[in-house]
Amino acid sequence: MRAHLLSVGGRLPSGESAAAVQYFEPNFIDEALVLLERYAPNAHVLAGGTLLGFDIRSGASEATAIVNVKRIPSLREIAFDGRVLTIGALATAHDLARHDLVKLHAPLVARAAESVGARQLRTVATVGGNVCSGHHAADLSVALLASDAVCLLSDVVSGPEQMSVEEFVQLDRAARGYRLLTAIEIPQQPAAGAYEKMRTRRAFEMALVSAAVALHVDGGIVRDARIALGGAAPVPVRARNAEKSLRGVPANEETARAAAQRAARDDAHPADDPHAGSAYRQHLIEVLTLRALRSAFGQSAR
Repeated sequence: MRAHLLSVGGRLPSGESAAAVQYFEPNFIDEALVLLERYAPNAHVLAGGTLLGFDIRSGASEATAIVNVKRIPSLREIAFDGRVLTIGALATAHDLARHDLVKLHAPLVARAAESVGARQLRTVATVGGNVCSGHHAADLSVALLASDAVCLLSDVVSGPEQMSVEEFVQLDRAARGYRLLTAIEIPQQPAAGAYEKMRTRRAFEMALVSAAVALHVDGGIVRDARIALGGAAPVPVRARNAEKSLRGVPANEETARAAAQRAARDDAHPADDPHAGSAYRQHLIEVLTLRALRSAFGQSAR
């Protein structure tokens, strides 16, 4: 394991110089867990670094120790056991968009990964970092919610643990403690799925709003539906009311419109921010959910 002291350049907003940060490169998961516990609560995991690096440079991060987990090879593995697809937390958006197992067994996640920013961003942004960011419009988190995915976690006290992505993204940093997200598990997915998003600049910005849909349609009837929304609440959320309205009804334009309206009206609670107002976001939620449902219905009819 490597250990260094980093001198973080620049000054904090208060005008004070930024403090030195201890930096570690563990080779094994157990080493990383010990470091996270030892330097809690201000030890931060470095994966892709797309968000943490910015926070440290701007002085917004309270990190006193950085644990870089990139030297742990098991965190990059992608495997399918015939029932569940397991994706290591260090798998990048580029990996997910191109990997044959992901495209075959979790095509919705592959589509969302392909939509992540510019190519440079996709090569560094990791699935673990995306989920842990808690960003309300994180592309991979939204697709994983619609895929009914599960987080595999570990800590030095209780060992391995499982938690749904839906539950995990709702936890703040303090509630997560010093658990390490090691992998994501995705059960076998239905064939019909779609991912839609709206953003202002294609290459650089997060989505204003996104919608992911996974459907099981049999004989023209929706047997199961999962809908996830980004930019609709403080964190990515499932549109439970819209899902309920779809189960047991025909897969047609009328039911798609009704479900999209319900997602915007009953499941979304967007806030105003510098990028978009809540009313505009609510409109986008209805539009994008309808587009995703139309696409998924079209796939199920083939």
